Amino acid sequence: MKAELIKEAFKLNLDISRIRRKSFDSSYEMSRSEFVLLDYVVELEEKDEKQTISEVATELNISNAAVSRTIKHLLAKGWLFRETLEEDRRNGIIKISAEGRKIYEVTNARFNKQIEAGFKNVKEEQLKQFIAISRELIEGLGKSSEC
Repeated sequence: MKAELIKEAFKLNLDISRIRRKSFDSSYEMSRSEFVLLDYVVELEEKDEKQTISEVATELNISNAAVSRTIKHLLAKGWLFRETLEEDRRNGIIKISAEGRKIYEVTNARFNKQIEAGFKNVKEEQLKQFIAISRELIEGLGKSSEC
């Protein structure tokens, strides 16, 4: 019984991901991969951290080629700019431009509004339970991947 419930929970999670993916693809000014990369660059800047392109690829679990391609598109749009590191001129870091931050914030606000709409019928207590269960799941999956 528990195994069936776990399978159903993961199936529902995949269904939610598919719905979000389709919604994102049809209603935003940027691709999902561009949004994910901009979101990560914003997160790094908020933490005052710097990473090379290969470190970003590793952290996001995306190939270097895919990250480089997405960065190339974002550079061409003027949403990112490249900064050369003094200690290693071959490896640079990417930063979000003022225009990139503006488009990111608009897109992120729309994205968050859609998520909130999806939770409109969920009671606060249910949401707290969902968060607690999700944290336990993440912790459990993290420990199982270390084995």
